[in-house]
Amino acid sequence: MIRTICLLAAISALTACGFRPLYAGAAFDGSGSSPIQVEEINERSGYLLRRELMKELAIGLPGLDEPGRLKVTLAEQLERITLLNDGSVSRSFLEGEASYVLTTQSGRTFQGESRVQIPIAATQSLYGDVAAQTQSSERGMDELARKIVDDLRIKVEAAQ
Repeated sequence: MIRTICLLAAISALTACGFRPLYAGAAFDGSGSSPIQVEEINERSGYLLRRELMKELAIGLPGLDEPGRLKVTLAEQLERITLLNDGSVSRSFLEGEASYVLTTQSGRTFQGESRVQIPIAATQSLYGDVAAQTQSSERGMDELARKIVDDLRIKVEAAQ
């Protein structure tokens, strides 16, 4: 009984001093935490791109004081180069192209396109190629997100 009373007193003291658990009230999809919302993008690479964009835009864009919504269209292509005599591929490239439109609450729009090309080294094992493609896709979407956000920073700054 005394332990329960002490525990309740400790909890009351924590809430009275403004203590709040680190992740309390946080949305894990990034909604509500950033002034710029990123719409859903289809496919696995789209999910990766959206996740990286939400990280990059978590604090918003310098010079943009109003909320906005970012819509991204992603096209991804795997290009195989140089077939060897045994039928295997010596090198591949993952190409990603995104077109985006940022629309602010007042109706201003910033739009553009970004491209990325990630080389994939050939592997000898069958499943190694799948792992290499997956890893290059993650790396490509990370780089593409940074390019989009850098481009948006330049366009927002130029519009002021």
